[in-house]
Amino acid sequence: MEQLEKNELAEELFNSIMRLRKYSFNFRQEKILTSQEGYVLKALNYFQEKKSNVNSEFLCENLNLSPESLSRVVKHLREKGIIETSRDKNEHRRVQYFITFKGYEILKEFNVHFENIVSDIISSIGEEDAKHFIRILTKLFTTMELKSNLLDNTRGIK
Repeated sequence: MEQLEKNELAEELFNSIMRLRKYSFNFRQEKILTSQEGYVLKALNYFQEKKSNVNSEFLCENLNLSPESLSRVVKHLREKGIIETSRDKNEHRRVQYFITFKGYEILKEFNVHFENIVSDIISSIGEEDAKHFIRILTKLFTTMELKSNLLDNTRGIK
């Protein structure tokens, strides 16, 4: 492939990813959750089902969020009464997160909203293209992760 073709392809890929981000799975129509709040709430629920203690360090690492971003999202979720926090009994510096009853109710609505969007997308592009898209995204993320790890290793970052 020629360099010009590669550059055009790279630019098209970048623009497509940016357009996709623009249409993230927002739950804002109902002014309940931003997409990032929904993402954190959904992940918190998932991790709590797998592991009892979920703290900020664990969420930052597993959601690839900066502590500042997570702190902002947690603040908003707490203000909305969707999650509660408490200090870890064994290590007082750590804060644990728990979903409230209201949070679980909102999560149910969010999941229905999310499933409707995904269902519409699959109906629109077809099941085969959806599977192909997932396969390509998985390959893309694996490649990006490997390159990132290689860069980190050459820089001495753990």
